[in-house]
Amino acid sequence: MLLVIIIVALVAAGLYGASLFFSPAIAHAFFVDPINVKALPTPKDGNNRLVVPKLGINISYATPASALTQDAQWRESSLGNPADGGTMILVAHRLSIQPTPEGTISHSPFYALDTMSNNDKIIIDYNGVRYGYQITSVHSGGVSDTSIPTDSADAHLVLYTYDAEDDAQRTVIIAKPLGKVAL
Repeated sequence: MLLVIIIVALVAAGLYGASLFFSPAIAHAFFVDPINVKALPTPKDGNNRLVVPKLGINISYATPASALTQDAQWRESSLGNPADGGTMILVAHRLSIQPTPEGTISHSPFYALDTMSNNDKIIIDYNGVRYGYQITSVHSGGVSDTSIPTDSADAHLVLYTYDAEDDAQRTVIIAKPLGKVAL
């Protein structure tokens, strides 16, 4: 009888672990709807947000020092921003296993970033102003295969994935600015 209980417990634990691992894929495939940009609330000063309409991503971002409660980190904020130009780099987890499937989904905002394509649009709310970007390049591969551009003379946005559990894979997206978005 004890053996049966142990086997059932191990099977249940394995199924729960699998649900944690696969929850972002299931959510993306069946439950995530694209965002209607025209339905977004007006950007507010102090509420900086990254919106990827195609993937249903609408998350906050902050510089690493203040990013503990943010969904994405703004790396190297001294390199640029949408208002002044330069290179703006945002990074978030592709997969971050949490204690619940809902937690795993919410902590894995860039799970499907590799499904983006050239010409897809990205929105950045920065200091109360909304800016548009258009993807010009999508690269996925090993960390050494997907460099992150930081020294371009042209203004652009870079998004890339970070995996706490497996930092061997990375997706890097480069997007050119389209200017301010009319509200």
